Amino acid sequence: ALQPKTKIIVRYKPEAACWEDLYDDSTRMLIVTRKLSAGETNYYYDSVGVYPESGQLAYDAVALVVNRQVSDSVFTQQQVVAMLTGKSSLPYKPVFDGNQATANFRYANDSILKGAAVDLSRITAAKSGREVVEFIAQNPNHIGFVGVSAIGNPEDTAQQRLREKVRIVWVSCRNCASGQVYSHPAQEEILYNRYPYTRGVYPTMYRGRLWTIRPYSGFGTPQETNQRFKYLLGINEKALTIAFDLPTQIGYDSDAPQARGSVEKV
Repeated sequence: ALQPKTKIIVRYKPEAACWEDLYDDSTRMLIVTRKLSAGETNYYYDSVGVYPESGQLAYDAVALVVNRQVSDSVFTQQQVVAMLTGKSSLPYKPVFDGNQATANFRYANDSILKGAAVDLSRITAAKSGREVVEFIAQNPNHIGFVGVSAIGNPEDTAQQRLREKVRIVWVSCRNCASGQVYSHPAQEEILYNRYPYTRGVYPTMYRGRLWTIRPYSGFGTPQETNQRFKYLLGINEKALTIAFDLPTQIGYDSDAPQARGSVEKV
C-alpha cells in the first residue's frame, strides 16, 4: 500500500538455493520452512556482511501420501523412521521432491530422523511436489513426502484434483487430545501441534549491513585536524569520514567567487 508501483518478483527454488540468494543484493526476502541458527546468521555476517533476521509467519507441515490401492494408511512415527533408514519390514520406499537440497528432505533428515542416517539407496527423487503425488498414484510400493501446502488447500481445485489421486496418511500424534492416537495434516491438527510433522514458515528479510560507525572529524587549523586524525587512528579507529568545508565538497577552490563567505564552514 505504501509502494503501489512496487513489482514483486517471486522465484520458487529448492531451500538450499534460496539461502544462496542471500549473496545476491537483489534478494529482499526468503520464505522458507526454517530459520537460521545463530551460527549460520553469524556466518553470513562474517562472510558477506549481511545480517538476516526472521520470524515465524505461519505453520506448515510435511504430509505423507500413499497409493489409493494399498490398505495401509496409518503408521506410527517409529515406522516412518524405519522406512527412511531402510530398516522397515513394510514395502514402502520414500519419495521426495529431490534427495539433497529440498526443504522436505532436509526436514525428514533433521527433524524426523534427528541425526540418524537416511538410506539413500531407497529414496526416489522427483522434480516437484506435484511429481511426487503423480508418482505415488502410479506406484503402490512407495510413500510420498510433500509439503501440505501443495495439496491441502480446499479452495484450490487443481490441488484437490491432485489430492484425489492419493491417500493422506495418519501418523501417531503428539500432544494428543484425550483418547486421540493418530493425527493427519488438517488445519486444526497443525495449529494445535498434534500432527507430528508440523513446521514453521519463516520470512527472512531486513537483510543488509549493520551500521558502520565512523567519527566525523574536521575542525580548526589543518595542523589541529591532522593531530586529531592521528589521535583517532592511534586508538584503533578503522576509518574516518572527513568534514570538508562546503566549497571543497562541491568542487570550488577556496578563492573562487562562489566560495566567498563559506570557506572553513561545514
